[in-house]
Amino acid sequence: MIVLLAHLFFLNLTWAANYSLADLKVLETQNAYEEFLKHARDIRPSERSSEWHSMLSHMIQIKLQEMLKKRQLGLNHLTEVEALSNWPEVKEDEVVQLYRGEYVLEYLRQCFKDSKGKESGSCHGQVLRLWEGTHLKRKSARFGAIFHKIIDEHAPQLARFDYLTYALISVDNGDHFCSQDHVRRGVFKHYQKEISQNSADLKKLKVAIDNDLSPVCWQKFSQFLKSSYFSFSPIQKEISYWLLTSKESLTIEEEDFFLSLYLLQGPVVGEIFNLSWNRVKLLGENFPRRQKVIAQLLQLDPLPDQLFSSNDKARAEVLARFVLQNLPEYIKSYLEFCLSYYKGSKTFVNGNPTLRCQDLLATAKTYNLKPLFPAYQQFESLEQTMNSYLNKR
Repeated sequence: MIVLLAHLFFLNLTWAANYSLADLKVLETQNAYEEFLKHARDIRPSERSSEWHSMLSHMIQIKLQEMLKKRQLGLNHLTEVEALSNWPEVKEDEVVQLYRGEYVLEYLRQCFKDSKGKESGSCHGQVLRLWEGTHLKRKSARFGAIFHKIIDEHAPQLARFDYLTYALISVDNGDHFCSQDHVRRGVFKHYQKEISQNSADLKKLKVAIDNDLSPVCWQKFSQFLKSSYFSFSPIQKEISYWLLTSKESLTIEEEDFFLSLYLLQGPVVGEIFNLSWNRVKLLGENFPRRQKVIAQLLQLDPLPDQLFSSNDKARAEVLARFVLQNLPEYIKSYLEFCLSYYKGSKTFVNGNPTLRCQDLLATAKTYNLKPLFPAYQQFESLEQTMNSYLNKR
């Protein structure tokens, strides 16, 4: 009897605790989201009208806004956010998922900040799960781009290309996204892997680029490749050259410059080296084209000269001889810059513009290349000036 009375009492409490739609309306007007969400499912499924759905969406939005405002970014809070945003009634609710996305971004920022300096952060293991669980990923270029930026900054090994997919094909915002450094790095890294796997198959590469990047995004990326070419490593130069060539984005003048620069900056033996060698040889026979290239090269600071410095002396001699024969005006100007620097007759804002001048002189002496220099007397003068400078040190 006592057990029966207790059971009936519990049922009365449960019944009394059930809220009506009218009760939920009052809670919504008060922005009492905690109590609302606690009782939202008191309404039977068959009675959950469009009004109920609208109120539910609104209350979840308010709660997520408050959590962001109060910086409630712990793992327990993340679990709560994911549970709310995964309610069947709001899984396709664009506004709720927008707030969920904003919360995920803030959570990741804080998580990486808190784990900085530690051997491994718990947030590293959550990256992929948070991405896969974000319904917004297929709708928002912005979310993907920011997600990638956070990961690239704190855990670059986890920054995947597919995070950028919708940012790269965005017609309206491609200009904005594709000008960002982390996006450029992500795209470059992706195609570097693509080229290494497919041995620079230009047709396949073009198809991949056309599928991956909007025209405005490619325009921005190609500008980046061209403007960064001087500072790239030989391998990066090769990747850049293949990318630009696959899209036929280089003029004859640009190809002349890129391939000449590749040779002067210390080439790596391979297909691009062969192209560079043949192009410089062609320039050696074409004075007008050669002059255009040399004018561009002389604008660089420091002047490209890495090929003059090599542990392989025989290689250095072959390359120096080849450049002397085919780009004589460049060598003449290079020696003038070098002489002016060591004489102190001209001021160079960034210091010595001819960092391997001594290596070039040493190679010339060892292999008797002095007669090949455009101005033999200039070479003798430079040699005397260099010796005087070194003796004073």
